[in-house]
Formats: sequence, C-alpha cells, structure tokens
Amino acid sequence: MTWIIEPQLEYKKTTKKAMVDLLVGGTFEKQTNAQSETDGYGYINDDLINSISGSATQTSTDAYSDYKYIAFFGRFNIKWDGKYILDVTGNRDGSSRFGPSKQFGNFGSAGAGWLFNEESFAKDALRFLSYGKLRASYGITGNDQVANYQYLSRWAPTYYNYGGSVGYTPQDLYNPDFTWATTKKMELGLELGFLQNKILFSSTWFRDRTSNQLITYNLPSQTGFTSVLENWGATVQNTGLELSLNASVVKASTFSWKSSINFTFPRNELVSFPGLAQSSYSTTYQIGKSLNEIYGFRSAGVNTTTGLFQFYNAAGQITENPVSSGSGKFNDYTDLGNLDPKFYGGWQNSFQYKQFQLDVFLDFKRQMGINYLGQVYHYPPGNEYNQPVAFLNSWTTPGQKTSYEVLSSQYGEAATEATNFTHSSGAYSDASYIRVKTISLSYSLPSGVTRKLNIQNLRFYITAQNLFTITGYKGNDPETQNFYGIPPLKTISCGLQCTF
Repeated sequence: MTWIIEPQLEYKKTTKKAMVDLLVGGTFEKQTNAQSETDGYGYINDDLINSISGSATQTSTDAYSDYKYIAFFGRFNIKWDGKYILDVTGNRDGSSRFGPSKQFGNFGSAGAGWLFNEESFAKDALRFLSYGKLRASYGITGNDQVANYQYLSRWAPTYYNYGGSVGYTPQDLYNPDFTWATTKKMELGLELGFLQNKILFSSTWFRDRTSNQLITYNLPSQTGFTSVLENWGATVQNTGLELSLNASVVKASTFSWKSSINFTFPRNELVSFPGLAQSSYSTTYQIGKSLNEIYGFRSAGVNTTTGLFQFYNAAGQITENPVSSGSGKFNDYTDLGNLDPKFYGGWQNSFQYKQFQLDVFLDFKRQMGINYLGQVYHYPPGNEYNQPVAFLNSWTTPGQKTSYEVLSSQYGEAATEATNFTHSSGAYSDASYIRVKTISLSYSLPSGVTRKLNIQNLRFYITAQNLFTITGYKGNDPETQNFYGIPPLKTISCGLQCTF
C-alpha cells in the first residue's frame, strides 16, 4: 500500500518591472509492503497440485517493510525587466531508511539567467542573434536509495534447527551512522538563436561531485559478514560538455525538414579517497582515474609452440605466467584504459511532404567494451556453453598461428591462461556504433477526404526499431555487450490511427 500527500501554496505577482513567483509545499509519503508465501513440495499426485495440504512438505515465508518520507520545500523565482532571472530553492528531507539521528538532510540550489539579447548593446552589435541566454546554477541534492532497515541489526529464522527449535541467523551488521548521499551540481550554459530561431544552439558544461555515497563495503568473511552498508569516504566527479543543435532546414508550402543533433562528452574521475591505500579498494581504484578504469595484462597472443595465451610482463618480456598482484600492487598489470564513453549522442531528422512524414533517429556512441572472447573464456572448462564458430580455428598443432587458445575440458594450464586472458587487453576492443534506432513513415488522409468520411483524422504508419547497426564490435551487440544475452530486438510494426 502506498499513499502520498503533496500540499502546495503558490503566490504570483507581476509589476511593471518584475514577475515574482513564490512556492512552498511539502511531501508526505508512506509505502507498506507485506508478503506471505506458502510452498508445497513432494506431491505424489498431480491432481493435488492446487492443494497445499496434499504436499509432503510445506514451507512458509513472510516479509514486511515500512518506508516513510517527508519533505518541506520552498522556491523563489523572479524575472526582472524581462532579461534577468533568479531562482532559489531549499528543502529539508527526512527518510526512515536512516538511523534516528541521521534521518534528515538539508538541500537546495540557486540559479541565475541573463537574456543578453534583450540588452540594447546586443540589439545593435549582435543583430544576427534572435535569442541569447547565459545561465549558471549550483545545488546540492540528497539520495536515500537503499533498502529499508539496513542500519539495524536484524535476525531471520533459519530452517536449521538449534536444540530442536528453529534457529536464527543474522542479516545485517548494526550501523546507525550512515546517512544521505550528497551530490553537488554545478552547471554553466549558453543558448543562442539565429535567423528568427530557425537555428538553435545550446551548450552546457556540468560538474557533479558526489560524496558520502551509500555503498556495500566489502568485509573479510571472518567477521561473520561479507559486507556492510556505509557512506563511502570518496569523492567522485563527473564532468562533461553537452552540445545540441536544432534547425529548421527547409520550410516550404509542401515540404519541410527539421533536424536536431546532440553530443555529450563525459569524464569520470575519483577526486579523493581518504585511506585508499589501506582499504579493500586499494587495487581497484586510483586517484585521478575513472571508476571504470581497467587494469590488466597486455596480451601477446597465442604461443605457437604450446597453444597457450601469453602476455607481456612489467619488463616488456613475453611470459605465460604473469603476476597479477603482490605487495599490494599490480605487478604485471598495466592501465588498459576505461569503459567510459568518449562521447555519445543522437541525430533526429523529420521530413514532411504533403501528407507524408518520415522520421529517422540515429543513436551513436564512441567507447571501448568487453568483447565476446572476454566472456567466452570466462567460463571454466568442462561446462557446456554455446561457443562461437571462430573456435574451430583454435590452436591444435605446434607452429600454428591463431588467435584462439587450445581447447581443453580439464582444469590446468589452459584454464589458468584463459582466466588470465579475461583480465587482459585481448578481452577488450572497440565497441563504438551507430544505430538506426527508429524509422517511422506515415501518411495522413487529406482534410477534404476526412471531412467526407466524417472523421477528424486518419493516419497510416509503419515503424521500425533497431533496424541495423554499423559497428566493428567483436560480439553480438555493442550496446548490451553480452555474448550470451539478447541484443535489442528488431521490431517492425504497422497500424492505422483514426480520430473521430
């Protein structure tokens, strides 16, 4: 059961110079989930399947959770002289997912805008501009997206008896000190319009710094738990530049063409991590690098004599026995890059000729990703999995040159080197792509015909999604990057839409 109440009170006033908008409100939310389940096993007759009492063994489980959220907020907005804009917000949020002294957090933001095309100097010196706006904003937001009751020391019944009675097993470590994760957002933007806004350009630079992330921190199993929920002491920064261009390319009486394209250039960086060298993440992250940085061996292909994968060690020599770690460092590991996209975006085009309309949307991304070899060699020998047909060219005889290691159904050197390969440069490759995400063609009957049919509109359409992808990726799909999974489905649909 879920209920939510959001009262709001707004005040607006307009004067000769100013437009003022004041908004105050709150949110009261409660979510209650209750579950009860009974399972039956060991039926001796299929006719009794619908009867719990007809099973030889019954088990029952139940669960209950309660989530409460409360927030109070206020917003002040003013537009002065039609060209200066100021927006200030503040809110106080409370969540039942934190301990009694950590439930509330204070957040807010401030933003300003300047329509400089309205200034007299711009109207004289920048006549080619039909619209111009500078904007800036800074704010702090909170995040409570964790499971309920994680700060408590909880116990649950277990089917293992203790002294002839039902036993209990611990669920969580007691930790009432974690609280809201916070993100500090900064944004600067420039918006321009040309030719009476037939061409619109927008550029935005952003910087998000997230601290106190709520994470599952790994623990040695000797503690009795493998993890505990806590606030991460690290600061992670995401910066980027977003560019977009919208244009009315052609606008005639019977034909029009509208086009829009956008690019995003993101960058992820671990800014700080107090005590990183002494933490369980010391061999996973580095200050100044992306959280998705890859560290592994440099692949040297397949040894033509042994048929085993080989790698370069730290001295640049080829070896079949690389060292992955030692003394807290990656001995033969090297930085292989990161899995963050270099850029991504989309290109939308809409063409209209009389009653025909064609819409085409392209999706593209420049990135590196795990390839099919990194996934296939991940599975241990002796198990049955579908293998790529390229494995027919696996090494079989001395002197053979191939990219695929000798196949083996037993654990041994081949299995060890296959595991090393999944942590090497050979397991990653270019996963960039351009995908025809959507194509839609429609035809609407002329208004004269629809009036005779006594209807408002009659439209025929055909739409195709994920029609084809241009990529050099070594695998099923560069977006999902899952050799044993299903790529985005290619669908083609057609229909008729009628409005009376």
